[in-house]
Amino acid sequence: MWFICLDRSISVIKRIQEMEIKILSYYIHLINKCMVVAIVSLIFATTSSFAGITGSVHDFSTQGWSAGRICTVCHTPHNASQTIAAAPLWNHKVTTATYTLYTSPTMDETTVQPLGISKLCLSCHDGTLAVDSFGDQTGSTFISGEANIGTDLSNDHPISVSWTHQTIVGFGPQCTNCHDQIGEDPSKFVLPFYKYAGGPAKIECSSCHDPHNNGPPNEKLLRMSNNGSALCLTCHNR
Repeated sequence: MWFICLDRSISVIKRIQEMEIKILSYYIHLINKCMVVAIVSLIFATTSSFAGITGSVHDFSTQGWSAGRICTVCHTPHNASQTIAAAPLWNHKVTTATYTLYTSPTMDETTVQPLGISKLCLSCHDGTLAVDSFGDQTGSTFISGEANIGTDLSNDHPISVSWTHQTIVGFGPQCTNCHDQIGEDPSKFVLPFYKYAGGPAKIECSSCHDPHNNGPPNEKLLRMSNNGSALCLTCHNR
């Protein structure tokens, strides 16, 4: 009879071991899941901790000409301008300036006059239109200081350029393989490119700057910290 008891004992031990393996696997799965959640939360907190226009440099609700409103300086729910591609219910007057563009013998791309999203930014930041020129009103409050970039962009990072120079053999996948699909959704990629109909995705002002950002003014509305040139090196890492 002893061998029967031994056989049963072995069977019980096997079942205990199987249960232990299942319990261990469950806890490993749970730990991994918690780690993923923690990492995603950390990334979200790092990249979006200052998301929100209230209290930002673009919150003009304290200005008399804004009627206490935040959004209507740039956006409107009705009768929005449709002159600019990808303009999100645009309400501000749009610049018609012609710009002096950045050039460099080390740059593969040909620069063009600012497009879409960047043209919206420049409608205040080139200094040709008043900040309070929105809706049906022509304003008189012009941007000043370093925020006034002017129409000479020859000493500024190029905008409205595509990233096709990453086709160099041996440099791995093209950036636009991701950015083209992501479009302008910063929740999926912290530095978004902007895709227009009939062409590749473009680097625009808001690829690096978030206009709805209430972070410290010295951070220049950047989508991520540039400590140690981290933002620059996201693209310029070759």
